[in-house]
Amino acid sequence: MADDAMFNLAGLLENQLNDKGKAMELYEKILTQYPGSLYVVDARKHFRALRKDPVN
Repeated sequence: MADDAMFNLAGLLENQLNDKGKAMELYEKILTQYPGSLYVVDARKHFRALRKDPVN
């Protein structure tokens, strides 16, 4: 439940409030603190997009 709330808050920060830095922190927290979460794949995708990693 905590990972669900964190992912939704990160999405809100990223898309509605334009606080990309805080959204990145929350996505990274999901990746490190909840590695078994269903949101890991999407969190990684959003994190890399915000970090502006090149697409292979």
